[in-house]
Amino acid sequence: MSLMSIMGQQSLHKETDALELKKIDGGDIEINHLNIYPMSEIDALADDIRRYGLQKPLEVYLDEVSGNYVLLGGERRYRAILELQNKGEWTGPIKCLVYPVPATTANERLSLIRSNAQRDMSKAEIMQVVAELEDLYNELKPGGRKVEWIAPYIGKSPRTVQSLLDKIHGKDSKEKEVAAEFGTESEKKGVKIDLAKEKKKLIKILARLKEAIEMGQVEELITYVNKSGAEKTTTALDALETAYDLLNLLQPNQEH
Repeated sequence: MSLMSIMGQQSLHKETDALELKKIDGGDIEINHLNIYPMSEIDALADDIRRYGLQKPLEVYLDEVSGNYVLLGGERRYRAILELQNKGEWTGPIKCLVYPVPATTANERLSLIRSNAQRDMSKAEIMQVVAELEDLYNELKPGGRKVEWIAPYIGKSPRTVQSLLDKIHGKDSKEKEVAAEFGTESEKKGVKIDLAKEKKKLIKILARLKEAIEMGQVEELITYVNKSGAEKTTTALDALETAYDLLNLLQPNQEH
């Protein structure tokens, strides 16, 4: 059975579920802030759309509170079209498949994951998606083995999913040593560290940082100053340099 066939069995929205195919003004479409995927290669996608048009409609639902349409799939295409609009190379509305409003936030998060099932992802991005799916599995309690439920969403075998989960939870041999070392130090100080939780947080931070750099927000990262409640002002770059110094201490023989 193919990946997309398996996906179809557990997906939360398919093209046949759409209420209608509708042309919507770009200003009436909102980015979905539940989307965890980085927005990469927008310029190349914009060039492709400029040459060949929008080959696949965006996927949206109507938010009755704001009156706008919220993206369920196609944020990269949407950003590419906005880029073309800014250059005067795209005019008029955008073709969209309009779906029913997701029943729950969990359904909405799963719809976003399914919409990105065919895109190429780095290992870090795949691990981020696996961490998200594990959270959803624990929340939805769909039954069955966790690895078998997650596998179709990322196109990997259950064994590969288990390996990724082990890495996320720090269960490989090297991370066990680190966990033991930090666990001992934290016990001395009376502080408990949830390494699995902190690792998930780090993966999300790195993905957001990668997206910010790709979107040209380097100046903001360097110049934005946090003044709220801090003893001294700091920028995002200060925090990154601290992390860089820590990496040099942990891996002194490696070049960064």
